[in-house]
Amino acid sequence: MFPIGEQPDFIKDLNQIGEIPSEIAIQGKTKNLERLKEFSGIEKLWLFTVNQSEFDLILQYANPKILYVYEMRVEDLSSLELLSGAEKLYLCWNTKAAKLWDLTKNINLKPCPLKTSKD
Repeated sequence: MFPIGEQPDFIKDLNQIGEIPSEIAIQGKTKNLERLKEFSGIEKLWLFTVNQSEFDLILQYANPKILYVYEMRVEDLSSLELLSGAEKLYLCWNTKAAKLWDLTKNINLKPCPLKTSKD
């Protein structure tokens, strides 16, 4: 299950961040996304309602261990290949996806345990 509601507060402008966070939630139209290159310590990244250009820019600068993506409008998911450090990827509700990515580039991905109807 995708953990909606467990994310931190959304950041509207990355210039508002002083201390480097370990977890951050970004939604479409967040300002100053380029600042992500300064935040190498982000371990958990939450993306909501991002478009293709925002998605590509964010993944160019961030390499979190855990990535949650919800309700995006992205046709080309190949930027996910940049996430060599990612251990878990959660993608939910992308009605535009037309091109996937090479999973072999995500060398640190770990399998998630499957839940059964008995869980």
